[in-house]
Amino acid sequence: MSKEKAIVIKFGGSASTDLDGANIEYFDDFFQEIGPLIMATMARAAFIIGGGPRVRELQKVCNDPDEKDRIGIQATQQHAWQMGEVAKKHGLSVIPSVPTSPDEAKKIISGNAEFAIALGGLQIGQSTDAVALETAAIFKDQGLEPIIVILSNVLYIFTEDPKVNPDAQPIVSASIGSLIDRGILAKGKEHWKPGMNWAFDPVATDILGNLADPYKILFTHAKNLDDVKRFIEGKSVEEGTVVDGTEKVFTLK
Repeated sequence: MSKEKAIVIKFGGSASTDLDGANIEYFDDFFQEIGPLIMATMARAAFIIGGGPRVRELQKVCNDPDEKDRIGIQATQQHAWQMGEVAKKHGLSVIPSVPTSPDEAKKIISGNAEFAIALGGLQIGQSTDAVALETAAIFKDQGLEPIIVILSNVLYIFTEDPKVNPDAQPIVSASIGSLIDRGILAKGKEHWKPGMNWAFDPVATDILGNLADPYKILFTHAKNLDDVKRFIEGKSVEEGTVVDGTEKVFTLK
C-alpha cells in the first residue's frame, strides 16, 4: 500500500467512552491490534473521539444549545488527550497538543512532524464527524490520499432507524448522494442539534455532498477490528457500510 495515504478514524462516543472519559481498555485493545498496521501503511493518522455518556451527563445542567455544544467540545478534547496517551503507549508518535479550533488544528498538523494527532470537537455547530472531514481535507492539502473510518455502536448504516423500524435494512455500499436522495442522511446546518445520533451529522453530510472527489469511508462497529484492518489494506470488508464515489451506488445486504 502507498505510504502516501493518510487515515482518519472517528470513534463514536457511545462505543468508545464511559463516564470517566475515553474507555482506556477499549483503546488499549484497539491500538495494540490496529496501531502496527496503521504505522506500516500510512504516512499520517488522525484519531477523533466523540462525546458519549459522560458528555450527555454533563450537558444535563443546561438547556441552551450553544452552551451544550461548548460543554461537549471541552469534554471531547479531554477524551482526545486520554486517547492520545494510550496511542503513545502503544508506540505511535502523537502530537502532544489537542487543538481547540479549526485554525489551530490546521496549524498544528501542518507544523509538526509527529505521525498522528488526537482531536475532539473544534467549534460550535458541528460534531466530531465534521472534524474528521476537516482533518481529511488538511491531509489532502498536504498531498496525501485520506481514507476515513467511522466507528459506531452499530455494524451498518441502515435504511431507517432499526430501533424504530425492525424491518430496516443494512446498507453494504452507497454513495453519499444516494444516502441523501433517499432521506437516510440529512444535509445542512439547519438540521444540526448537539448530541444527535446519525451515521453522519447534517454538517458533515453537507461537506461530503459538496465534494467533487469524495473520500472513501468505512462505517462499522467500533469492535469490528477485522474489517477495519481489511479496509486499511484495501480489501473488501465483510461487515460494514462503505461510502464511496460520485455515482448513485446503493447496495443492500
